[in-house]
Amino acid sequence: MYDWRQISDMNYRISLAKAHAPKDIFTKTATLLLKVVTWVSLILTPVEIVTTALGGCLIAITFGLFSLVLSVIWFPFLWLLLGTSWLWLRAWYLRPVLLVPGVLVSALANIYVMLAPEPEKDAKYAKLSIAEEWPLTWYLIKPPAEYYEGKSETEEIIEQDTLEIKRQLPPAGDVMTCFYHPDRDAVNTCSKCGQAVCSECNYVTGTQSICRNCWDKRVSA
Repeated sequence: MYDWRQISDMNYRISLAKAHAPKDIFTKTATLLLKVVTWVSLILTPVEIVTTALGGCLIAITFGLFSLVLSVIWFPFLWLLLGTSWLWLRAWYLRPVLLVPGVLVSALANIYVMLAPEPEKDAKYAKLSIAEEWPLTWYLIKPPAEYYEGKSETEEIIEQDTLEIKRQLPPAGDVMTCFYHPDRDAVNTCSKCGQAVCSECNYVTGTQSICRNCWDKRVSA
């Protein structure tokens, strides 16, 4: 079981979850509805800024006890999301029954995370991902076997682009910027092709880092 608070490879886990997502109409419907919820929840952004600042003050004043209260409220949402996601992925015949309550729990969890005075950005991002990616939440906590084992079926495809990508890297000694986001400094280079990537494009597998380009080739293979 993976620590849900770890976000260093959250983008990778989300991509892997989507690659293994069921293709039925109920899953597609749930995904569409939650995309709408995510966009609508953006109107809460001004309130979120205020509550986040307030939360930091309350946690400091209460010596961390207020953070415990936030966790107590969050965990019922977490277990409901995990439980319904587990059933969704393993019992296809329950998806029509789980669709409405699952979307409702996910929407409420999303709103709670937005409004809860959570000052830790990493924890808030992890919680939002868990809520927004339902019914694939289980895969974020317990990734498919590919996450741990890694696969090399597309090694030859990736290597074909290596020389071309490396030509686009800056000369040695220069400050590297992300290949996908030129306005951001690179934090790592792909272990497959050497491409420079920022934190958002740095996909961490169980043993090594790969760039978004190499990961997309693995998923689509």
